Amino acid sequence: MTKRTGLIWLSVVMAASLLVSGCSAVVLGAGGNEAPVDVGQPVDAGLAPVDEVSVIIMESLPATAAVIARGDLPDGCTNIVDALMTIDEEAGLFQVTLGTYRDPETMCTMALVPFEEVIDLPILGLPAGTYTVEVNGVATTFELAVDNVPLGE
Repeated sequence: MTKRTGLIWLSVVMAASLLVSGCSAVVLGAGGNEAPVDVGQPVDAGLAPVDEVSVIIMESLPATAAVIARGDLPDGCTNIVDALMTIDEEAGLFQVTLGTYRDPETMCTMALVPFEEVIDLPILGLPAGTYTVEVNGVATTFELAVDNVPLGE
């Protein structure tokens, strides 16, 4: 595991811990030993349903790139709340996870809501080759024809 991947996973674990710990509270009854009563908001977290993934490479030196993920959220209350990326440089794989959140207590429109997320890909310094980008299980590839290094290196 590269140092970058380890830092990204640490961020994911910390964010998940904050999300879980901050979403509910337990209050004891007046006697102190009664059954706990949950007074927090229910959490409904998941993954964005991605239908299509594409990569755009900007014509610059060095090149920059972004992945575009498109799909439909299940209702008007579901929102994309994070985009987490892991990179396996040896395998040439960028894995992106688009997380969603919906408060199940809120009344929502039950119609699909299209989304488009653009996520920058950190390709500076990558050697020429073919790379795979996967967003929530939907994958595509892109190719760098030359090493992507700053001018003069």
